Amino acid sequence: MGHIEESQSFQKAELMARAARLRYWQGAPLKEIATRLGYRNSSSVSRLLDEAWKTGVVRVVIDAAAAISPPRDPGLEAGLLDAFGLNSAVVVHPADHTPEGDLAHDDHLHSAIANVSGESLRGRIQSHTHVGLGGGRSVYHTVRRIGLHPTRCRGVTITPLTGRLWAHAWDMRGRPLLRPMDADDAAFCLALHLQDQPDVRFSQIGLPAFSENAAAAAAATQRLCHFLPNGRWRQDHAPGLAILGVGSLDPHSGHRVADLLRDTPPETQAYLRTATKELREVLARISRLSWPFCPVGDVANRLFPILPMPAEVEALTRAHLQSYEFFLSKIAALNERVISVQWRHLRQIPHVVVVAGGPHKLHALWTLLVAPKPFVTEVCTDAESARRLLRAADGWTPFLDGHPWIHRLWSRLFS
Repeated sequence: MGHIEESQSFQKAELMARAARLRYWQGAPLKEIATRLGYRNSSSVSRLLDEAWKTGVVRVVIDAAAAISPPRDPGLEAGLLDAFGLNSAVVVHPADHTPEGDLAHDDHLHSAIANVSGESLRGRIQSHTHVGLGGGRSVYHTVRRIGLHPTRCRGVTITPLTGRLWAHAWDMRGRPLLRPMDADDAAFCLALHLQDQPDVRFSQIGLPAFSENAAAAAAATQRLCHFLPNGRWRQDHAPGLAILGVGSLDPHSGHRVADLLRDTPPETQAYLRTATKELREVLARISRLSWPFCPVGDVANRLFPILPMPAEVEALTRAHLQSYEFFLSKIAALNERVISVQWRHLRQIPHVVVVAGGPHKLHALWTLLVAPKPFVTEVCTDAESARRLLRAADGWTPFLDGHPWIHRLWSRLFS
C-alpha cells in the first residue's frame, strides 16, 4: 500500500508542476490547462495550483535586479554586425543608476546587459544543447536570467571553461571577489534552473585556475576537464554555444584577480599562490605608467595583451611600447599554467557570445573583435561601449597598416 500511495503522490506532484509551468511560465488560461491535463473544469486546476503553493512546488523568488530590463538599440546592433562581421549583437541603454538603490553602479550595468542578453539567449538552450560557460558577474547574471523561465528541453550538457579563483566562503551581496561567480558556479546555477528538465548534465572542475607548472595544468586538464590540453575536446564534443565574460587587469577596476591581490585573504593562497608573483608584477607595471587603458585582459582567466584604440596611440610613450614585451612574456608564462580553454578550443565553438560592458571592459572587448583570427560571434554590451567601438573601427585597417608596431602586436594575438 505504501508504494501505491507514494506513486500516487509523485503523480500528483508532477501534475502540480505541469500546471504551474503552463500557468506561470506560459501564461495559459485555467480552462486550457484543464483541457491539457484532463480535468473537467478550471476549478480543479485552481485547487491544484493552490496545493502547489502550499506544498512548495511553486515558490516566490524576490529579485530586484530582475526588473532591470533596458531598451535595445537596433541601429547600434546593426552597426556592430557590419563593422565586426558578427552574427548577432545586443546593445542596451541602461538607465542612470540612482545612488539610493540597492545595486552599485557597476552591478546595475552588469545586470542590465545580462538580463537582456539572457532573454535573447534563452531560446537557444534547446534539447541536447552543449553549453560552455566562463566566470564573472556578466556570465552568472546571464545564466540566472536564462533560468528565469527556461525552455522545455532535454539532454542539456553544461561545461565550465576554467578553474576557480575563489572557493572558501561566499557573500552573495559582497564585493565581487567573495561572490560565487566562477565558471563552476555559473554551471551549477544553470543546472539548478534546469533541474526540472530531463537528462540535464553538468560538470565541475573544482581546482584553482593556476597550477604549479605547465605539466600540472595539462595533467589536471586531461583528468578533469571537457577541454583537453592539445586544443581538442573530450570525445570531440565541443559546445555548440559558449557564454563568456571579458575582463581587464585594471588595478582600480572590480576585476577579481586585482581584488584578490590588493586585499588577499589567507584562504586565497590555495587559489592564486602559484601565480601571485607574476600577477603582482603585471599589476605593478600597469600601475607604474599612466595608461589611457588597461593593457592586459582575460577571457575565462586566459590572459591576452589589449590593443589601443586608434585615438589613443599618440598618448603612448616608448616606455608603454616596451612594456608590451614584458606583458607578453608574463602572459605566456601564466597561460601555460592556467586551467582554461585555449583559443583553439574557442574557435571550434560555432556560437561564442561575449557579455561585457562599461569602460573597464571596453578595450578588452575591442581587442577580441579586431583579432586576426576572431572567435567571438556575438556580443552583448551597452550603448556607450558600442558607440566607442564603432568610432574606433572606422578606418581601422589603414590605421593598422600605418603603425607597424601595432600590426606586429595584433598579428600575435590569440595564437
